Amino acid sequence: MRNEVISEVYRRADDLDWPALTDQERSSLYDAWVKDPDIGGKLVGHIPASRMRVWLKDGPLKEFTRARWGLGPLAHLVSRRYPGPQELVQRILGTDWSVLNASIKIKPNRCTASNFTKRTTFLWGLSSSFDSMVTCALHAIADGQPDPLITVTIEQGRPVPKDEKAVQKKIAARIGVPLHHTTVRLRPVTPAL
Repeated sequence: MRNEVISEVYRRADDLDWPALTDQERSSLYDAWVKDPDIGGKLVGHIPASRMRVWLKDGPLKEFTRARWGLGPLAHLVSRRYPGPQELVQRILGTDWSVLNASIKIKPNRCTASNFTKRTTFLWGLSSSFDSMVTCALHAIADGQPDPLITVTIEQGRPVPKDEKAVQKKIAARIGVPLHHTTVRLRPVTPAL
């Protein structure tokens, strides 16, 4: 039942372009979903009505963006997904590169990639996470981790403004970290309930 509800929430969030909604729009949706028989109606008896809104906000919807990258405990419940880290690593570095098992981390999205002779700390995410990727890249350098590389993913149809992209390039050059921009699109997947 829990997975069915989360999958339905994710389907609706996807249809509504959740990341583009304002906080006020999201707040209205939480209230509507608590009253909806396919969401709140199925949660009755499992979660008190007074806590459903908080559960939706701090549970499934907090994980929504990560789940779209195929990351986190709820990734199997989304209906559309971005390319995963392996695909992004090979797109940027080449087909001889692969993600090392158990190296994937979040906040920001990152992993260690290798081509058997070199390793890199591969960071990726939408432009909105650029600052946290820069901070993480600097920490990787300071901690002696593999040299970092930042990949800003651009959702198809939502280009990064030229001035923002130029600033990102200047920052990356200043700290000596390779920067790539690549377009991604959400692909349909079947949720695994």
